[in-house]
Amino acid sequence: MEPRVRIDLTLHQGVSALKVTDVLAGLYRDAFCAPPWNEEESNAVSFTGRLRADVHRPGFVAVIAESAGRPVGFGTAWWTRAPFPTDRRYGEVAAALGSQRVTGWLIGARKIDELAVSPHAQGQGIGRRLLDRLTGLDEGRGTWLLTSTRSPVTVPFYRKCGWHQITHPREGEEAIVVFLSPHHPQAPSHGVAAEARNG
Repeated sequence: MEPRVRIDLTLHQGVSALKVTDVLAGLYRDAFCAPPWNEEESNAVSFTGRLRADVHRPGFVAVIAESAGRPVGFGTAWWTRAPFPTDRRYGEVAAALGSQRVTGWLIGARKIDELAVSPHAQGQGIGRRLLDRLTGLDEGRGTWLLTSTRSPVTVPFYRKCGWHQITHPREGEEAIVVFLSPHHPQAPSHGVAAEARNG
């Protein structure tokens, strides 16, 4: 059972998120430049650069979680528009799902791009609160995200939160994993067998 702590969530829409760039970058660094992700410091710098472009995406939002007045986590999301992107790891998503599933399941849905909780604040329900806030903005059109098997706790976390895993890498393989939100129109709970297996 996760301990009950007071978590305050603040929503920033569009370019207004640039006012909290330093906060977001600091949280990104805390979460991803430490184990198990062990990203390079340059990735945190790249995140800042991406943020300046991402705030102009349709429906961009950033949600910051605070505990006792201290930022402890954040999430960013936006609408997935056609054509489906090919940069970063999106090509792997398209290869795993195929164009028909990408179009039917992901295009038009809200995509959570980043979700991060500072290591010292994990296990307090903050990640779940951020997920709930971001999925609450999808207007019934569904939310999706991709993560990696690099972290041994991330995939089980999303499953525990009721998200539906729709790509299944081979056991022991480091690869991306795609999830649909619990109330996504194409999620298995809505009668659609939304599953794709890699390889």
